[in-house]
Amino acid sequence: MRSRTTLPLSFNRLDFLPNSSDWQILNASVDGRLISAQPSAAVCESTPPNVDACNIAKAQWSNASWRSDQVAVSYAVRVGAGVQWGEVYAWLAQYNLIAIGGASSTVGAAGGYLQGGADGQRRTVNDCQNADLFWALRGGDGGTFAIVLSVVLRAFPSPSILVTYYNFAAPNEDRYATFLRDFIRLITTLADDGWSGYFYISDTNISTTLVCPNSNITKVNETFDKFLNNNTDLQIIHPSALSFPSFYEFFYNVFTQYNPAGINVLLGSRLIPESIVRNQPDQLAKIFNQIKGQSHNQSILVGHLVAGGQVSHVRNTSANPVWRTSLLHMAYAQFCPDGTSLNDQQKHAEHVRNQVNILQTMVGGDQSGCYMNEADPNEPDWQQKYFGTQAIYDRLKTIKQTVDPSGLFICRK
Repeated sequence: MRSRTTLPLSFNRLDFLPNSSDWQILNASVDGRLISAQPSAAVCESTPPNVDACNIAKAQWSNASWRSDQVAVSYAVRVGAGVQWGEVYAWLAQYNLIAIGGASSTVGAAGGYLQGGADGQRRTVNDCQNADLFWALRGGDGGTFAIVLSVVLRAFPSPSILVTYYNFAAPNEDRYATFLRDFIRLITTLADDGWSGYFYISDTNISTTLVCPNSNITKVNETFDKFLNNNTDLQIIHPSALSFPSFYEFFYNVFTQYNPAGINVLLGSRLIPESIVRNQPDQLAKIFNQIKGQSHNQSILVGHLVAGGQVSHVRNTSANPVWRTSLLHMAYAQFCPDGTSLNDQQKHAEHVRNQVNILQTMVGGDQSGCYMNEADPNEPDWQQKYFGTQAIYDRLKTIKQTVDPSGLFICRK
């Protein structure tokens, strides 16, 4: 039986908050670490008003990144084991809320996305209780530590979503090379303006699916006009921009319509440091062009603009720390039809490894890292590439031996 989500835990009521005197006593008991939450626009109503801060709040009011940085009221939701992200999103939509989760609706929200698997004891796991296990569960490899029965996730007010689609085709290889350089420069503009999404590089084409919260068509034009005006000779196939009033409307109409399974594909990937994207765009474009997908051998290079921003903030998790300094997650995908011979499978594996090795020369060499859920299972130095450092892997291994001494929950690596 699948556990269900439970009612959101709302912390926006004021009647249970302590008065000023009680607050000071409580704050002193925790060495002054409490933060008094105030509405983001409270600076405009202070006595006297803080004019500079008020003007910033007005200017940034529709900026999702700025709003997420504000200390304010919070929401949370408890999710049971077995609940999938599509169900979580649909349920939270009733309250105009979202939680940070996966793009595929069938990904598990408790055991799959946050990791899962233990010694038979039921435990509360957080920063204060069983802190080592809490650290390990947040990024330290799926299904190998404990069975997550339920998890409390922070929720946020849902933004509106704008999504754009472009499919660019260059007339020849030389023109494609210069276009790719322009596109890498566009990525930093997109990141600075709050965009995220996916792009697919193959042959002489680039197709994109890019989204921006709390945006409008004016912002689309501001972001893309210069880029498009510099590339008027390209063929642009079926460009479009769609606006959705909430995250769930976007998710349901865009992502749930495409949720493939049962595809034979071998991936190899690397996280791309933000400093390289910004400071060496031409060299990076050259590498991307060298390892781009080819339709004749059923391969594609997939870009994920999903890092930077809040992802860059250091948190106490066991996730690969390379995420904190990266802007892109690039994955080379090699598809294999059913019936592919073992010999050809081995050739595909060697090809993927060679492509990733080329990418690695540009993005940190031996110290580069990858997203373990979309990584090459044949990665030779997998402890460092998956986990960031040997020290992180060793700590995770020690925790694993403590909470699951009999090795009940195992995976290949």
